[in-house]
Amino acid sequence: MGAPALAPPVRESGGRIRQENEAQILRAAEHVFARAGFAGATMADIALQAGMPKSNLHYYFRTKQALYRAVLAHTLQLWLSETDIISADHAPRVALEQYIRAKMRLSASHPDASRVFANELLHGAPEIGGVLREALRELVTRKAMVIRSWIEDGQMARVDPYHL
Repeated sequence: MGAPALAPPVRESGGRIRQENEAQILRAAEHVFARAGFAGATMADIALQAGMPKSNLHYYFRTKQALYRAVLAHTLQLWLSETDIISADHAPRVALEQYIRAKMRLSASHPDASRVFANELLHGAPEIGGVLREALRELVTRKAMVIRSWIEDGQMARVDPYHL
């Protein structure tokens, strides 16, 4: 599943070097944003962490906000890729257990991304709020329908599928 329209996607074309540089910048930005927050992070700090001149950083991401949004979009893409297991083809226990385990693995393997995303939410989701309200609505509705079907089939206790 692709990332919702939060930031322009990291280009998949443009060559291997471009992809590697963008990935390196995203990792560095993730680290700096996790430590300093959006307000405390600077493009100079991110460039230093990425091991490249600030001008190179600006070539790939014109503003700190664009880079921050790209980090959030990348994190969301990682997390949403794990929702595919929640389907009527799987028993609720299997689906939810696998989903939770996958989310725990992602949190452990991407602690900076988890911290950046949690910080964004704790601050009222100023950058990602619109995506959470609009672009993810269809996905959440589809997954809620699966959970409702499990409940109606007696496969799980009654819960609010939107809160689960």
